[in-house]
Amino acid sequence: MRPELLWLLCFLAGLIATGLSLVLMRRLGRIDQPTQRHTHVLPTPRAGALGIVLIALAYLMVDPQRHFASGLWLIPAVALLGLVDDLYPQPAWQRLSWQLALCAVVVVNLGDSDPSGPARLVRVLNIFVAVAMINAANFFDGRNGLLSGNFIFLLLALPILGVKWLLALPLAALWLGFLPFNFPRAKIFMGDVGSYFIGATLAWLWLRVGMESNRESLAVLVAMSAILADPVLTLLWRASAGKKVWRPHREHLYQWLARSGWDDRKLLLCYLGYALVSVLWARWMMQVSLIEALGLCAVWCAGSTVLWVVCRRKLLAIVRARSTFSRVGG
Repeated sequence: MRPELLWLLCFLAGLIATGLSLVLMRRLGRIDQPTQRHTHVLPTPRAGALGIVLIALAYLMVDPQRHFASGLWLIPAVALLGLVDDLYPQPAWQRLSWQLALCAVVVVNLGDSDPSGPARLVRVLNIFVAVAMINAANFFDGRNGLLSGNFIFLLLALPILGVKWLLALPLAALWLGFLPFNFPRAKIFMGDVGSYFIGATLAWLWLRVGMESNRESLAVLVAMSAILADPVLTLLWRASAGKKVWRPHREHLYQWLARSGWDDRKLLLCYLGYALVSVLWARWMMQVSLIEALGLCAVWCAGSTVLWVVCRRKLLAIVRARSTFSRVGG
C-alpha cells in the first residue's frame, strides 16, 4: 500500500474511532464535570482515545508473539489501565503499582537475561523513568490539543532524528483524526486512556532506542522534553516547596499561561515552537560523541529549567497583578 494512502486511511480511522467513542461515552454518561481544579466550563465526555486504543489492540493481534517480544504490547496495556480509571476511578497507589509492574516486565524482557550489578541498577532506573514518562504525559493533558498536538509533532519528527519506526507516521495520522474533536474547542477529552497511551508510547520508544545507543537515548529524551519538561519541573518545584506532590493542583506552566490570558491556540503554538527547537537540538546530539552529547543534554536541561523558572515568576506576577486589580475594581 502506498504510504500516502495508508496515512489517509489511518486519519479517517482516527476520525471514525473518535466519533464512535464520543457517542459511547455520552450514552454511558462518562462526563467530566467542571470544577475549580479543571479548566473547562462545560460538561465534556472523556475517554475519547478509546477507539484509537482498540485499533492499536487489533494491530497487535496480527502477530502477538512478535509484538510481545518487542515490548510493544506495553502501549495498549497501559492505555487500558487508563480506561479503567476513566470508567471507575482507582486509587493513585493502585494505578502506580500496575504501571510499575507492566514497565518492569517490558524492561526485563528487553534487557540482558543475566545482567551484572551496574546493569541491574540501570534496569531499575529504566523502570522508574518509564513510569515517570507515563505520568508526565498524563499531567501534561490539561488544555485542548496540547498533549495530542505535541505527540503528533514528535512522531512526525522522528525521521529527523534518524529514529526508524514504521508505525510512527500511521500513528500520527490516527491522532490527527482525534484532534478535530479536541481542538480548539473540546467535544471530548482523550481521558487517561489517551494520555496513558501517549505516555506509554514515549516510554517504549525511549527504551527501544536505549537498546541501540546511549547517545540516541539522550537525544530522544531531549526531543520529548516539550511533553516531559513542564510536568517534571513542576513536580520538583512542588517537592522543594514541601507540598504534597500527589495532590491535584493547577501549577503547571501551561496552566499559569492560560490564567494569564493565553488561549489554547497560542499555548499549542508556543509549546510546538519549543518542541521544534528541542528536536533540532536532539538532532545535533545525534551527530556528536557520547561525551559531547552528555554535555549538550546538560546544557539543554539547565537552559530549559532557567526558562521555566523565569516564565513562571513573570506569569505569577501577571496573575497576581490582575487579581489585585480585580479586587480593587470590585
